Amino acid sequence: MAKNYPQSDYTDALLNIAVKKLHASDRVAAYQYCIEKEWLTEFGQLTDKGFHKVTANFYKDTTAA
Repeated sequence: MAKNYPQSDYTDALLNIAVKKLHASDRVAAYQYCIEKEWLTEFGQLTDKGFHKVTANFYKDTTAA
């Protein structure tokens, strides 16, 4: 069972990462992309995969925070 991380700062950072990957300005598309990648649940909560994606990007890209 995946643990959910409801912190909005992490969710916002994850959506920023997805927007950059998609080269899109639409956060709805980024949200759907995150759900497909299993980074977010349908309720907008981070999964373990999403949490690790965000924390890995903190070290690579300071704009993700």
